[in-house]
Amino acid sequence: MKKLINAILSRLRVLVLRKFGFLNDDPESNGEYSLLDRLVRSSERRKLVLFDIGANCGDWTHKAIITAKERSLELHAFEPGREAYKLLCSRSFQKVDKLVLNNIAVDRISGVGVLEVSQANDKLSYLVQHPCCLPLNGSAKTDSHREGVATISVDQYCRSKNIETIFFMKIDVEGAELAVLNGCANMLREGRILNVQFEYWGTYLRAGTKLTDVVGFLRTFGYRVGRIMPRSIKWLNDLKAQQDSYRYSNYFATRGLTPMRAFRYYEYFRRFKV
Repeated sequence: MKKLINAILSRLRVLVLRKFGFLNDDPESNGEYSLLDRLVRSSERRKLVLFDIGANCGDWTHKAIITAKERSLELHAFEPGREAYKLLCSRSFQKVDKLVLNNIAVDRISGVGVLEVSQANDKLSYLVQHPCCLPLNGSAKTDSHREGVATISVDQYCRSKNIETIFFMKIDVEGAELAVLNGCANMLREGRILNVQFEYWGTYLRAGTKLTDVVGFLRTFGYRVGRIMPRSIKWLNDLKAQQDSYRYSNYFATRGLTPMRAFRYYEYFRRFKV
């Protein structure tokens, strides 16, 4: 009976955490795709430029193209892993104005790097930030291998492609999110990236990064940051009160929406449960 009660309590705890945007990596139900849909539909921009950093086999890219099917769309996807990139290129996407698939890692600087590729799940592959960096489980003996990859910063990429403004930038790079953001400091400073989504979980522990590091960095450039929940955004108002739980979650940073407009937007979202 005690085991049954503990199991029920554990399940209830998970359900509560999922309601508040934790422990749910399904973008269909955790608010990620709903956020993308609302932002695209509410934008008055004639052309939308989207970045998918850490594209893997292209699920988010595919969803973004479908979501913006009636808009002028330019989408740039980045996937450094050799096998994952092959899958990305072999995928059949709907026709858009411009789709660029890049076999390169996004980092703080342009150059070369090392990608730790998980054999069991290549979605967990990550750019090694230090030569001695160990896998997430802390063991050197793991079902993975390393690949040499080219790296580029968002700032340099945008200069080379003459990209003025990024409407939405999604970052899913298994702990290297802060490195990616450091590499687009100029774009952030100039307000040329309107909306950012980034992932957070135990990979930050491996990378030696805290959530407050990322949030504080974005706030330096005037961004408002909140946790993505299934039907709303939980804005992070008190940075000092934030503690690293390393529970899986996704966060949203914006300069394209004022706080009050963003609040009204998500109150509508919550009220009608769309």
